[in-house]
Amino acid sequence: MHRARQAVVFTILIPWVALLLPAPAAPYPVEMEARLRLEVQPMAVTGDETRIFESRSVEIMPDGGGSLRLELTWPDPERSSGIDLHFSGTPSTEGSVHQVRLQSSVTIHGDKPVVVDRWAALDAGSLRFIEIFARGDRHL
Repeated sequence: MHRARQAVVFTILIPWVALLLPAPAAPYPVEMEARLRLEVQPMAVTGDETRIFESRSVEIMPDGGGSLRLELTWPDPERSSGIDLHFSGTPSTEGSVHQVRLQSSVTIHGDKPVVVDRWAALDAGSLRFIEIFARGDRHL
């Protein structure tokens, strides 16, 4: 009967011994990295008509930015226009304004591309309109 008590005591002590041992260190360092994520909503204006296209999201990577390629049936509903967007910027501290750069190229039906370079100050949840194309009564 004495052996049975030793076995019970030994079984109960094992979990307590495991809690007293130090936790093993991670095999690699863990670092947090802040990123900017933008929701892009293309909007085209031609005269009195406004068209809103499907939204897309892009994550701005710290070392290379983020890019989107859009094919929009605008201004001609029968033919598409190519739009290349490249975003760059570095997230600032929480609650601060983030400076984001947008470089765009709009090519309508094989014409010469319209290239634009813009900066925008963004804070979390904000909305900004950035014009990347203007010709006559057509705006994007």
